[in-house]
Amino acid sequence: LARRRLGQLVDELHPPRVRVGRVAIAHEGADLVAQRLGRRVTGGEHDDSQGGGVGLALAQWILNGFSWTVSPGEFLVLEPEKKDFTADLHWKNGESTMDIYGRKSETIHLDCRKVWLNMLVIPGMNTFGYDGELSGKIDYQGHNKNVLGIQMDINQMKMDKRMLGEMTITGNYISDTLGTIESDINVVMNDTSRLDLAVRFDKKNSKSIRTDFSGIPLHYLEFLVG
Repeated sequence: LARRRLGQLVDELHPPRVRVGRVAIAHEGADLVAQRLGRRVTGGEHDDSQGGGVGLALAQWILNGFSWTVSPGEFLVLEPEKKDFTADLHWKNGESTMDIYGRKSETIHLDCRKVWLNMLVIPGMNTFGYDGELSGKIDYQGHNKNVLGIQMDINQMKMDKRMLGEMTITGNYISDTLGTIESDINVVMNDTSRLDLAVRFDKKNSKSIRTDFSGIPLHYLEFLVG
């Protein structure tokens, strides 16, 4: 299962953008990825029901042209019999850091510090030229229901080289197997502009979306009208 998912990921990646050492992953296919990762992935007919760990053999990865130092050892431990896994992955580029850690049955954490948006977004997808320095965290719980929380500061935010300022995003998303969805997102820009979004869907097909905003300059919305 792990090998198949890695193969699917490779198929979706643009060749020049993700490399292992100096070798473009997508040029070599899933077999190269398997060779560069821990032995649990390279086991051929390995029985996924036995679980095990997935580790990184190389400590240097390139994403969107940025070189990241990655923590060695196992970054993913699978426990199929419990439908659970544990993650422990740490990336560093100078002062920029990304950490993914925790347990699915408890909480998976994504912490980032001084990570620029252009380090993560695939070139060509960011058509409006947005950029900014991200610092904050995203927490995920997925045991009985999906619970996602975010608290993120975006500093030096700009659009097409035009400086917009500072942005803070806080919010949560909750969904269950019955189709109930609740989400609240709050965005504050430069301490003067505010956008609040509340979404409510329930199993009785009752749907509600509410938006409140104030103090938003019109030039922030230019991308909506071209």
